[in-house]
Amino acid sequence: TPPYDTINGGVAHISVTMNGQEMASNKLSYLYKPAAFGLSLYPTFGTIAGGTEVNITGSTLIAAPDTYCAFDDQIVKAHLSLPGLISCVTPSVPFPQLVRVSYTNNGQDYDNNTLLSFQFQYPPVITRIDPAGGPLTGGTHIRIFGENFLNGDSDVACRFGNITVPSVINS
Repeated sequence: TPPYDTINGGVAHISVTMNGQEMASNKLSYLYKPAAFGLSLYPTFGTIAGGTEVNITGSTLIAAPDTYCAFDDQIVKAHLSLPGLISCVTPSVPFPQLVRVSYTNNGQDYDNNTLLSFQFQYPPVITRIDPAGGPLTGGTHIRIFGENFLNGDSDVACRFGNITVPSVINS
């Protein structure tokens, strides 16, 4: 298709000519989607095992039954597609890598200009906690040692059984 004349998108009427002069008498409509600006992705990282639910949000997103997300060349079907929101689960990858994220609303034409990326990384590994116990009233500050922790993310937390508490990363 040729580019559309505005970033807001619109409808173009499609016709065919066989000799460069006479056009077919019937016309069909082709919908140009609005430009994909103002999109965001959350979260922007997860483990190489996959299974992270990511949300693409933006005012230009439309609801469609054939919505897919692409993480570079790995394609997954969106499990939710609403106006302003696409939700997909990340695939597994063999090693840590930064990938481009794109989407399609028709199962074919991917918007590759989203400027969105997702970082696959090794999962965190806990090697030691200090202290290893405390009073049943809680309130004990503990230190967790291990590998593959991320610095500076506000979603870093610790889970004690089924209770999650906020945490701070010190490197």
